[in-house]
Amino acid sequence: MKELKAIVYRYLTEAEFFNMYKPTKTEAGGGGQLYIDFLTSKIPVPRWQEFFSRVTGLHRTRVKNGPRWEFPVWSIGPAVRMGGQTLRVYQRRPESICIPNQNVNTRSANRVHAWAVANGFPEPPNPNNRHSLPRGLAVFLARTYDNEIWAGWFLNDGRSQGPCRDANAASLLGTMLDRGRKAGDVGIMDIAPGTLYLEDTNAALPLRSGRTAAEPTPPTRLTSASATPVAAVRPSGAATRGRAGGRAPTATAARLPRRPRQRTEEEVIASLFGEDEREGIGEGDPSRIVTRIRLRNQAAVRDLKELYQHKCQITGDEFTFLKRDGTLYTEAHHLIPLGYGGADDPRNIIIVSTLIHRMLHYAEVSDIALSRIVQNPDGSARLVIQINGKDYTITWHPQHADRVRHAGQTTT
Repeated sequence: MKELKAIVYRYLTEAEFFNMYKPTKTEAGGGGQLYIDFLTSKIPVPRWQEFFSRVTGLHRTRVKNGPRWEFPVWSIGPAVRMGGQTLRVYQRRPESICIPNQNVNTRSANRVHAWAVANGFPEPPNPNNRHSLPRGLAVFLARTYDNEIWAGWFLNDGRSQGPCRDANAASLLGTMLDRGRKAGDVGIMDIAPGTLYLEDTNAALPLRSGRTAAEPTPPTRLTSASATPVAAVRPSGAATRGRAGGRAPTATAARLPRRPRQRTEEEVIASLFGEDEREGIGEGDPSRIVTRIRLRNQAAVRDLKELYQHKCQITGDEFTFLKRDGTLYTEAHHLIPLGYGGADDPRNIIIVSTLIHRMLHYAEVSDIALSRIVQNPDGSARLVIQINGKDYTITWHPQHADRVRHAGQTTT
């Protein structure tokens, strides 16, 4: 089972579906669309760059109109050859990114295995019929937290369940599965850690919510697996849905989610700082700054929270509360906002309580000059700031402090 990080989806058009199966020489001169298009007005190039960043086996080049990415793609479903396929995605024109060669009747065909008839993918009864597109047919590429790309498909026709095995997964993907979606719609969704998983052999219902979400148990026995887990992140406007069928378990009957295994401090530090930081504060591709599109570094936030034992770097455990998994609820704050060119890496992030986070955004806050950080004898660091005229002290763990102090020196 794979933990999902992001999903790119496309509802196919009649032209795309027809050209997948059309007989050879159907078009005069051999023309016709042989690719699946994603408009850059809906998914800009920086989002694609983030989606493919650090993917295993990625090879990035440039073509006439923009970037091209080549990478191994894995196909969901037992009836197809798993892996062993290289997919190419590139900017065909300024207005679109495309997946080429998705037809089945030409020499250059490189049909994604997951989208093959052998894997249950629909085919037209009559390949000469240009209007045989099944209602709500969509394809998707899913990025996992272990840096793989998986391909799948689903029907969102009002009769099928889409790609989701449980209602909570459907709620998490509410934007993608909205009944108002129509042919040609595209989108990208980021997935919070631990909330959505991929069962790579289940072509029909590959997506399920967190690990505590399992098949409903018999009504005579209620276990923690029967309870619908609370989604960590939902698309805006998505409604909360209960477990399909039967009554929701009572508070006394359902167990709270199990607290995640606490890693050692060395494990957390290795996860945070084991690789080179991706970019300096305020640096990076200017197009990212202009478009204000940044993919939040969710792994870094998770690791930082664990490094600080889920406590606020300013007020400790004050103004926090225990979540159902037994950890304190805190949030990540970017010292230099992303919209102003701030980097999305640990050097620009502090962990704070909800109250302090709101204060940093809406109260009168003094300049946060990283060059003025003071090192403590134990290697940790501190910086006094003012919020509404009152002194507050940010403290950093020694390993975190080293990176932050260096960032402060390079930005002064």
